[in-house]
Amino acid sequence: MSAALPTVRPPAERLTEALNTLDAHPPPLDPTDGEEAEDVVARARAAALALPLIEPEAKGVTPGPPPILPHVPGAAAYVVGLEAFGRATESRGDYATAAAYLVRAQREGVPPPRRRTLLIAGGLSLLRAGRPAMAFERFAQALREEYGAQAAGAVPLWQGLVDSAVRDGRPDTLDEAAARLAAVKAPTDPDSHAALLRARGRLAIERNDPATASAALAGLQQLGARGGDLAVRLALLMDDMASARAALPPVPRFPLPDDLHTLYMHGRVEEASGDRLLALERYRAAAELAPRSADGLSARLAAARLLTAAGRFEEASEALALAVEHGADAAEGLAGDLRAELRQACEQAVRTAAADPRAVDHCVSLCETVESAMGAPLARRLKAEVLDAAAETDDGRALAAGEAFAAWAAVEPDRDRRRFARLAAVRHLRQAGRPDAALAELDRITMRGDRDPGGLRLERARLLLDLGRAAEARSAAESLVQDLPSDPAAPVARVLIGAAALEAGKPEDAIAAWTAVLTDTELTPAAAEWRESLFARAELTAGRALAAVPPIAAPDAREGDAADAALSHAVNLLGECLARYPDEPAAVPARLARARCRLARWQRLDAAPVPVDALNLKRRKERAAAELTAALEDFRTVERRVRDGSADAAPTPAEVTRLRLARLGAAECLTRLGRIEAGGVAVAAAVDRDPLNPRSAAALLDLAAARRAAGDEVGGRLAAEQARLTIARLPDAALDADRSPLSRAEWNRLFLLARRASAEEAADAPVPDPPARNAAP
Repeated sequence: MSAALPTVRPPAERLTEALNTLDAHPPPLDPTDGEEAEDVVARARAAALALPLIEPEAKGVTPGPPPILPHVPGAAAYVVGLEAFGRATESRGDYATAAAYLVRAQREGVPPPRRRTLLIAGGLSLLRAGRPAMAFERFAQALREEYGAQAAGAVPLWQGLVDSAVRDGRPDTLDEAAARLAAVKAPTDPDSHAALLRARGRLAIERNDPATASAALAGLQQLGARGGDLAVRLALLMDDMASARAALPPVPRFPLPDDLHTLYMHGRVEEASGDRLLALERYRAAAELAPRSADGLSARLAAARLLTAAGRFEEASEALALAVEHGADAAEGLAGDLRAELRQACEQAVRTAAADPRAVDHCVSLCETVESAMGAPLARRLKAEVLDAAAETDDGRALAAGEAFAAWAAVEPDRDRRRFARLAAVRHLRQAGRPDAALAELDRITMRGDRDPGGLRLERARLLLDLGRAAEARSAAESLVQDLPSDPAAPVARVLIGAAALEAGKPEDAIAAWTAVLTDTELTPAAAEWRESLFARAELTAGRALAAVPPIAAPDAREGDAADAALSHAVNLLGECLARYPDEPAAVPARLARARCRLARWQRLDAAPVPVDALNLKRRKERAAAELTAALEDFRTVERRVRDGSADAAPTPAEVTRLRLARLGAAECLTRLGRIEAGGVAVAAAVDRDPLNPRSAAALLDLAAARRAAGDEVGGRLAAEQARLTIARLPDAALDADRSPLSRAEWNRLFLLARRASAEEAADAPVPDPPARNAAP
């Protein structure tokens, strides 16, 4: 005889039993209501019956077709969701799972007698899972369907409506909640009536409506109920500290856990009264009584807020760290209710501290401490913003800011914010001298579908140039211009092509690229690219002209004429720049380059043979005086602007070099214009500031020659001797042709001046008497 096969129960029978069991043992909608253990067991049995009916659809979390029974759609998800809600309420567990099942049950439909329970349980699950807007929709729908005020669950419904509206925070949501509560008929049960009045009063406080709050408080007093928090909050709203204190019980001498809320409210009253020290004491006492409770956590956060406002950043950081730790250790339901408050308090603490320049390091540490409470995207964003602001005044924080933005981008789910974070990271890393890291961050941005592909490609070309990969940078910029000729980044890319060509050792290509920008009919002199190309071409031309000046000790006529023409061309180009943009930052190095070119033209003129006829000699002197006077004016203007620009901060190395060149150039011009004393003072000052420089030796030799020409032989000898000592003390690096700051022409001039000084000293030396005839050879 064969064994009997197990009987498989039909789905309808199983679902009916699950619904009946759940109806007989519903979960408490109010977490303060207790229940028997058999209720929990019965709901678990009901969920076990219903769960297999929705198992193929991922436990109701993902959308799908209705359950097996078309006449009871959503019933299985309803059973499983309510059981999960009861389990979460009992153990303060995961409300997100319950919310997912109940949302599906509402979408697919449940029998009308269960719809009210579904809406309230679904709203409470969503609220405790951190979804106040969706929760408010459920509570408002439950009130719209006009369930009786006497029905079970009315009090959790009113409280949930207020909680969700307050957490949502939008004015229209608060107004709608107030209208819904105002339409509810007063219950006959005094306790329910008092709960309704408290809900109305709390909402009125949040809406800054003292009239409605006063009416609710009066209603509570008529019922013989204590106003409690409502009376205190109303007094705080109306700035009536005496009434607020009168509504509170006295501060207990030996506080017990039951006195936690009293201490917390005393802290709020003292803070509103302006006594922050006493408020801090009350908050700390409340937090120590029950650190993992709702009021204990709120008290800890309030204490951290006061400490931050007082500039006691280390204590504030400790308080917030404890709040985060206790919030994480608290029961899940409680932590879910207070998550928004904790996140808001942490964010406020960071932003308040960020306003204090002394608190940058505290803010950075604080963001790392509260990251678990605020969520990684928000915490890392605040950290990046703090370091971004600090980097504006402290270049040393650029690297930390870049790394912070990169860390934010790694966890940011929003695509636009992630893109912004990566671009900010690129900017700061490049500023910090880390183009390799910046390029790695830039490559993480998806270029396909980006709203600014030209900008991304341009930034990549810049980073390649910073990395010394000039050929790749030029290729990237040229492909950008070719692929996107109308993109706003194309003109900038054309300027960068010139810079990359110059970096690659092709100055002719660089000048051609910048000239093409200047001849572009779509650009005007007002465009930044036009201005940048004009300055770049002029400065490169000047640099090449100065470097190409032939040896002036033995000049070749044709080479000398070409050098003079190149110097004159550079002076004209630089003059055009300065005439168009006299106040641009690039005008300072351009003016210095023009002065040096003018001085080089005079030096070429000074090295040429002196004309023998009076007319040409006069013309030569007039030309020399004009060159020196114009160069002196430029040198002095550069010196003044560099000095004014670095008045509030230490000068950069480039500014130090410009200032040195301007002072030495002005000293040489003064000396050669015949203003020997002024030139001597300027040379002495320049040599004192930078004694170990070949240019200082050249300035001393110039001074020596000028003093001799004026008849001051002693002064000339002293200047020449000082020049010799300066040359003897020069370091090897200054004499190395590859590392020396002097160009070939400048070295040739230094040698020429040295030979002239030696020749003049030899000519002035006394001739010795001839030896006697019988003297030994």
